[in-house]
Amino acid sequence: MRKYLVIAFGFIVLNSSLAQHFDFKNYTIADGLPQSTVYTIFQDTKGYIWLGTQGGTSKFNGIEFKNYSQKNKLADNHVLSICEDVQKQIWTGHKYDGISCINEDSVVAYKDDNIKGSIHALSSLDSGVIALEENGEVIHLQRKNNSIELLNKISLNSTNAATFYQLKIYKNLIYITSDQGLFVLNKNLEITKHLFKGKKIKDISWGINGKMFILFVNELIVLKDSKIIEQTPLNEEFNRVVVSKKGTIYLSNRKNGALIINGKRAQKLTIENGLLSNEINTVFFDKEQNLWIGFNGSGASQLIEAKFQAYDKLIGLQHNHITAVMMDSKNRLWVVGNKSSLDLIYFDTLEISAVKQIININKKLNLQFTGLNDIYQDHLNNVWIATNQGVYILDSNLNLSDHINVTNGLSNNNVKSISEDLDKNIWLASIVEGVTKIKRNENSGFSIKAFYKKDGLCSNRFWTVFSASNGKVYFGSDDGGISVWHNNRFSTLNEKDGLTNLRAGTITEDTNGNIWTGTIGGGIFKYDGEKFTQFNSSFGLSADNPYLILADDFGKIWTGTNSGLDVINQNTIPGEDDENVNLFKHYGINQGFSGVETNQNAKCKDNFGRLWFGTVKGIISCQSKEIKDDTTTPLVHLIGKKLFLKDEIEKNKSLFNYDENHLTFDFIGLHFSNPHQVQYSYKLENFVYDEWSPWSKQKSATYANLLPGAYTFKLKAANGDGYESKITTYSFEITAPFWNTTWFYIFISIIILLIVYSFLSYRNVKIKKDKRILTHKVAERTTELNNEKVRVTKQKEIIEQKNKNITDSINYAKNIQESVLPNIKMLTDFFCSAFIYYNPRDIVSGDFYWFKQKGDYLVIASADCTGHGIPGALLSMLGSELLNQIVLDPTINSPAKAIEMLDKGIYEAINRSGESHQKDGIDLSLCTFNSKKNTFKFSGARRPILVYDGNEIQIYNSIPFSVGEIHIMKEKPIEIEIPIKEGDRIYMFSDGYIDQFGGEKNKKFLLRRFKEKIIELKNIPMNQQKEVFNQTFNLWKGDQEQVDDVLVIGIEI
Repeated sequence: MRKYLVIAFGFIVLNSSLAQHFDFKNYTIADGLPQSTVYTIFQDTKGYIWLGTQGGTSKFNGIEFKNYSQKNKLADNHVLSICEDVQKQIWTGHKYDGISCINEDSVVAYKDDNIKGSIHALSSLDSGVIALEENGEVIHLQRKNNSIELLNKISLNSTNAATFYQLKIYKNLIYITSDQGLFVLNKNLEITKHLFKGKKIKDISWGINGKMFILFVNELIVLKDSKIIEQTPLNEEFNRVVVSKKGTIYLSNRKNGALIINGKRAQKLTIENGLLSNEINTVFFDKEQNLWIGFNGSGASQLIEAKFQAYDKLIGLQHNHITAVMMDSKNRLWVVGNKSSLDLIYFDTLEISAVKQIININKKLNLQFTGLNDIYQDHLNNVWIATNQGVYILDSNLNLSDHINVTNGLSNNNVKSISEDLDKNIWLASIVEGVTKIKRNENSGFSIKAFYKKDGLCSNRFWTVFSASNGKVYFGSDDGGISVWHNNRFSTLNEKDGLTNLRAGTITEDTNGNIWTGTIGGGIFKYDGEKFTQFNSSFGLSADNPYLILADDFGKIWTGTNSGLDVINQNTIPGEDDENVNLFKHYGINQGFSGVETNQNAKCKDNFGRLWFGTVKGIISCQSKEIKDDTTTPLVHLIGKKLFLKDEIEKNKSLFNYDENHLTFDFIGLHFSNPHQVQYSYKLENFVYDEWSPWSKQKSATYANLLPGAYTFKLKAANGDGYESKITTYSFEITAPFWNTTWFYIFISIIILLIVYSFLSYRNVKIKKDKRILTHKVAERTTELNNEKVRVTKQKEIIEQKNKNITDSINYAKNIQESVLPNIKMLTDFFCSAFIYYNPRDIVSGDFYWFKQKGDYLVIASADCTGHGIPGALLSMLGSELLNQIVLDPTINSPAKAIEMLDKGIYEAINRSGESHQKDGIDLSLCTFNSKKNTFKFSGARRPILVYDGNEIQIYNSIPFSVGEIHIMKEKPIEIEIPIKEGDRIYMFSDGYIDQFGGEKNKKFLLRRFKEKIIELKNIPMNQQKEVFNQTFNLWKGDQEQVDDVLVIGIEI
């Protein structure tokens, strides 16, 4: 059966400006290609794309090119054909000089007299590769080690064919196209069939279900089970044919670009709708069904299977900056460009949106719009145009029927948005002031009413108006939330309902009747009739100030931003208690949304469920039900391993020394649809941290200071839609240093045991020897110790006897000293009351007190001799005896004179040997009391006295020299007559009391505390104060040692 496909080539060619624009990824020398002419494109089993050029061949991973040329030992730089054998080696056929085979980075060239022409085609069998020369020679080759062997060779020259085009292998049969038909050969290079004799066949390809596509110079024939099922005439000659898995056919040639045949529709692909050049050498589909095109002198292009269709000025639009779109009831698309132009697009075939014609409405109506903001069609098929000069109304014949502005009752001429409610009311929203309701009268004219904030609106500034399926009309304001018209009144949705952002710029309704609004700065909100739920950037929205929002017929909400579209499926939104997750699928320029940035409320949905969006780069449309996740997972490979970030590791090396413990793994995930969105996760089993790493785009992993042991590096990749690849693994082991191995431990253990055994043996022998020596020495030492013990015992007895004698002598001296001290009764007879607090530090004391009656006088002395103990006691007895002698001298009648004589006597006594003892002396205070005259005189050496009259204490100081050094210093004692009265109390004391350390901070008692104690004892009789002074002293001293002898004399007049 002959089936003709109506293509209308003449229309397509002549009206190419109306063709859909395609968005290609282009690759040139600037991107890494070695040369601009691409003869052939091939994908190996690992997923790499290979491109044959006039400058060598390139291996492409989606990010960068790795080039091979004659510098890498290729046979020739002109690469016409590429294939891969079963050993995963890449073969290249050259134009001038043979064939090359690439295994990793090892290149072997085959140059032989058996090859006499260009290698137009290469393909592989289980036993090697089959090459087709331009002159009809068919060659069977195989690589063995570092050489290429010729296995078989035939010539097709005897078939009368003069030109041979392609060689392809399908199900182990070899197909060769020529100017004399199609030759079929078996793997032994024997011709088994010759089809279509006498016909020029340029190319051959296979599609789904085993269909064979045969490209003739003037037609395309499709075979299945050796029968012709389709036969399509062509009005120009094509060189290449490829078929996608979906059945789309691509034909190309070196003059006029490509032809796309999809079902009953054909479309030209030329430079006018995106091609780099019309001179195409080759076309190829990769495993992800991306189309690759190699050009003659312009590089290569990649066309990703389109999710979106783009329309711009190339089809005849006045502007690319599209600010509003609307599909009318006749399936015509109204397009507002740059807020000024208005175009009407007629489509040829609605299912695929092929543009047939565009009408310039501005020109037709002879109107220049200022601020064209929105366009809407009412139930009567009238088209309403919102501008800054009010609204224009066109009838179904595209004639201008009305123009309504503020003079007719609009709230403001600046109309931002239009909508019609279920009651056939037209609503206009103004961004400047208020909203307007317009009702068409039954006969003619309109009923127009304006509403403002005073009428119940939440604001006077509105971005959009939307009529919902429940009859309510929603107005999105710039600063007050959302106003709702229902039952002839306005209500407000704002913070109380959960709308935390009050700048509602765009509104839509989903299939469940929920109202969605996009806000300026707060993301989008869903309103279920009771409360709002917010979805912002924390949920994955690419921007919190969306420009548009549109619900499709399948539960998805499309949000337009400045970087593309974000889609959320209302049926997969988690509950309120779930953590924030990425709920949005983003479509930007890398996902095929070439418009990049959408415009405010430039959106519509047509009668077929197709979505249309206005962008800064034209119109973008899509059939949302056909946009599905890309389930093709990346092919992930370890492409390099390094030691210490620099030394490359051999491919098959898996055993490392202990000091080779800093490894870096470089990897790549091949996914050509969107290579820059591939993410990686990896882990190293047996490492300290062997959990999967967080997903990232980093293409390397480094592990430092690895301990000896067995490890497995695991790697996986995911495409932009999150579909994960299979896990790639690499196992290796780091050996322990010899000192950390089991055999070394055993060896060292044996050595240690031998050393320990030897040491113990030697030690036992030595111990026995030392024991004998020690026994002898102990015996000798025992004798010596016994003798020494007898001697020490005798010495101890002598010392103890001497100590007893000395102690007895000191105690006897104490008795003598105490016998010298006068009786206190003499004081109490002369004075009202008195006490003496005498507390030596040692057995005998360096402090002494002395008093003597001489007529009506009583002489009293309080003395502190240098030192204490025995030296002080001896000096005190000397001082006491000298005082007895001085008092008896009738010429001495004053305290000062007595001290002067005592000073001389002490000096002479302690320096009698001729040696100077200037440090020896007596500190004392000396007083005389005349009981008849009631006079009291004082003189002293380094000691004061205190006089307390009941109110205050008066201190009387002496000269700053001790008795025994006064005349040496050429000083004279001072004599003071102290006025006294009955009740006065006089205190004479040595420095032992005030110099005693103690108290909480272990400080001296000091004169200040001594005076405070005297005042404290004001009401205590003198004869009772001795005990108080004793208690105070001991309490202050506590556990401290007594630092000096203590003497305090108190008398009351």
